[in-house]
Amino acid sequence: MKTFLNAVKKYFADFGRAVAKGDIWCKLSLIILGAGYFGRKQIIKGILMTALEVIFFLFTGLFSINYIKDLNTLGTVQYEAVFDPLTMKNTVNDYDNSLLILLYGIVGILVILAFILLYISNMKAVYRLQLMKEEGEHINTFGEDVKSLFNGKFYITLLTLPSIGVIMMNIIPICRQTICLHGWDSGILKICLQAERPSHSPMHS
Repeated sequence: MKTFLNAVKKYFADFGRAVAKGDIWCKLSLIILGAGYFGRKQIIKGILMTALEVIFFLFTGLFSINYIKDLNTLGTVQYEAVFDPLTMKNTVNDYDNSLLILLYGIVGILVILAFILLYISNMKAVYRLQLMKEEGEHINTFGEDVKSLFNGKFYITLLTLPSIGVIMMNIIPICRQTICLHGWDSGILKICLQAERPSHSPMHS
């Protein structure tokens, strides 16, 4: 436990050092993630990091925040179905889907946490590039970084997508079970009850 706490302390201490001792390109990276790479002539990486930043804010501001803010109530509009004699079908209202609110809300929070880690790691990486330039060391090109990713660090590339898949496969059933247990959404609750109801097949002699 002490080793873990020391690692966390060092992680944030390195970030603070990068902010305090970083040059103008490091300081700009606090606002634009790709700025530090632009300053070291790593244009492609700078574009990619800036694009990730833009995508994060668009995803959070336009999509996930709408679900995150409803996590405390999981929606206020209940499911209602009214029989329409003209169409002879049930008309369902525009209700709040508690399952989607819970699922997308959790995903949105995970994305925010991932971005925070990316933000800190990016600042430390940019400061590392600054030190390498000051010491006259070779700074990899984008092609060299990609080659390193698929050679020395290929296991990370190979495990990333399966890991994300495993996480999502665990989150979705948990969200559904939580809805079923608490009955927050009438429509989802009916589905749960139907799924748990044992089927009785006629006995043939």
